[in-house]
Amino acid sequence: MSRFNNQKGVTLLEVLVAVTIAGVVFVVLLSGFGVNIRTTGTAEDYTTASFLVRDLMTKLELQKEIKAGKEQGDFGKDFPDYRWSTEIEKDPSLPYYRVTARVFFKRSGTERELSGNTVLLEQPKKDEK
Repeated sequence: MSRFNNQKGVTLLEVLVAVTIAGVVFVVLLSGFGVNIRTTGTAEDYTTASFLVRDLMTKLELQKEIKAGKEQGDFGKDFPDYRWSTEIEKDPSLPYYRVTARVFFKRSGTERELSGNTVLLEQPKKDEK
């Protein structure tokens, strides 16, 4: 009998515990990869949106005539999942316009928005020079 008690080996219970622990660790690691992939996708969308906001601002800055009001649209075939809106407000007592440009996109079924703000100086009229 002492011969069996001195044998070294792994019991079935130890194997089951080890497999269970390995399974739990594997599930945790896989869920971490899923979160990482979603976060990376969201970061890419926000990066694209920031470039599109800057592009909208640049186009507004290059306009010869600035008019107060609201506009909206999309980016066509190049960025089909994104749309934009701009709002230009004129303060009658100050020589500039307040500009807000927004870009909207959907990620994981939720609409998200990135906006940028700036001011544009009012162009002097030709007869004021």
